[in-house]
Amino acid sequence: MTSSRAVSCKSFLSKSNTKAANSSAAFIQAYREFLETGELAVVTSPILARLDAKDILPTPALEEIRQVIFQHLILSDIRKATKSLEKTHSRSTTKPYQATVYNALGEIQVKANSEGEEKEMIANFEHPQEAVRYSDNRLVNDCSPDCFGVVIHSSLPYSETVLRIDSFRRLMPKNKSPFMKVTSPAGGMKSLMRVRESRTTVSRG
Repeated sequence: MTSSRAVSCKSFLSKSNTKAANSSAAFIQAYREFLETGELAVVTSPILARLDAKDILPTPALEEIRQVIFQHLILSDIRKATKSLEKTHSRSTTKPYQATVYNALGEIQVKANSEGEEKEMIANFEHPQEAVRYSDNRLVNDCSPDCFGVVIHSSLPYSETVLRIDSFRRLMPKNKSPFMKVTSPAGGMKSLMRVRESRTTVSRG
């Protein structure tokens, strides 16, 4: 059994996505001490109790545990980001909206700049639309499918999650219609199908 002192929420999530978790029951047993006495024991212990009572199977139990730990990490990062913004709020309030891009493990993503230096995908903006647009561009162009963005305000209770699928919808051009609009002599609009003329030649040999 793994000691709870050697386990963090992030390391637990990381291990739960490897072959070590192929057997959900064995994986939960290996980390049982962490789940019963660790920093999130208050929310993970009830899941273990349901598992012991056979009210839930090991695989869905592990998935529930992963979800509560993941949610804890995201909320923790949001609180940290909010505190950081509050510290700078008194110095500048011109860009109160902050956009941050995470992966499924709750890790802030990085991108190399023109000088090859890796910078965290965090940026501040004056308007929420700009923060969402930044998240859209990062998610579509620089991130893996499991990533998502979070936009928060430095002083207001504002939080918006940006999903990658929505980013694609906003950035990808809409399909052009096969119809073209023409103006009739009376001034009205008509829709005509674009049809390419085709000819068939029959040989009479």
